[in-house]
Amino acid sequence: MLGFEYRVLKAPNGDEGYVEVTMNRLGLDRWELVAVADGFMYFKRPDDKSLQENAGAEGQNIKPMIAPNAKAGYRTIDAMSSMSEDTDDIAHNHIVRVLVDGNMDVVESFVQEINGHEHVCSVLGTLDEAEGHTHTFQVN
Repeated sequence: MLGFEYRVLKAPNGDEGYVEVTMNRLGLDRWELVAVADGFMYFKRPDDKSLQENAGAEGQNIKPMIAPNAKAGYRTIDAMSSMSEDTDDIAHNHIVRVLVDGNMDVVESFVQEINGHEHVCSVLGTLDEAEGHTHTFQVN
C-alpha cells in the first residue's frame, strides 16, 4: 500500500508561463496536484519508502529522479521534453533535469524513465536517441 506525504500551497499569481514553470518544478519533485480551493493548492506524493516498495504501482512505469548536486558557478535547469512523434508507442514526454556550467555546457543530466526507457542529454535542449526516437525541450 502506498503511503503519502501532503503539502498545501497558496496558488501562484502571475502570467501563464510563471504558473506553468512553478507547477513543473513541483512535478519534478513528484508532487501531484489533487485539489484547488479558496486560493490554495493541495498536493500529495508517495513517500520514499512507498516508492521503493511499489515501483510501477498504479500502472506507472516511472523511476524516481535523483537531483544533481548544485556546484558554484553551475545552474540546474528543469524542463519537460516535447512529446515524441518518432515512435509507434503512445506519445510521451520526460521530465528533464540538467546541470550546466557557466558556458551552458551539459555537465550532468537526469531524465525520468518512462515506458521502460530513459534518455541522456548531451547537448542542452535535446535528448539523445533511445528506443528509436529523440525529444527536445525548451530552456527558460
